[in-house]
Order: sequence, then C-alpha cells, then structure tokens
Amino acid sequence: FRPDLGLAPHGPLKMVVGDLEIDPASRNARVGDRLLTLTALEFDLLVALAERAGRVVPRDALWEAAGRSDTVVNERTVDVHVSRLRAKLGDDARDPVRLKTIRGSGYVLVKDPG
Repeated sequence: FRPDLGLAPHGPLKMVVGDLEIDPASRNARVGDRLLTLTALEFDLLVALAERAGRVVPRDALWEAAGRSDTVVNERTVDVHVSRLRAKLGDDARDPVRLKTIRGSGYVLVKDPG
C-alpha cells in the first residue's frame, strides 16, 4: 500500500459519478463517450471532488486533497482552476448542474446531475 499516493496494491478502481467516469490508474476521465483533456492539477481536483461527491468540499481542503498542500495559494487561484475544470466537464458557468459553487463554503460535485 502506498499511502503517499493513495494507491492500493492493485491500483485504484474506476470512479463513476453520474455520466462521469474517472480512471485514476490511467489518469483518464470521460463524460459519456467524450474523453476529457485535463491538466494534472485539473485531474487531481476532479478525483478529490469525486471521492467526496455530494458533499461540499472547502477550497483549502480541495487544494490539499488534490495533493497541493505544499503550495500556498489564495482562494481565487482555486476558483480559476475549478472554473477551467467546470468548462471541460461541459458545465454552464452561469448555471452549473455538475460542479456547483457553494458560496462561502466551497464546491460540490453533484452525484446525479440528471
């Protein structure tokens, strides 16, 4: 077991949140049949959100869960990266259904965006 990487002996399993499928072993993510082109940070943020799907994740906890706790950033930096991730997921920035901002709290990846 590699706790530093979060990997079990046989590798992590695929994660499914609605029509979003994430494969941590290959670092691929899909929405339906569409393969997403994500940066390493975007992928790590997505995994952190998917692991906590349906729950509000505060910005600082999200940044830390994405493995970036060694880097100090302001809230706006996290917002920008989440905004880019939201666009790649195909979410409307004005009325997101998949990745929502919870004002004053953080972000939530909706379990079943319907």
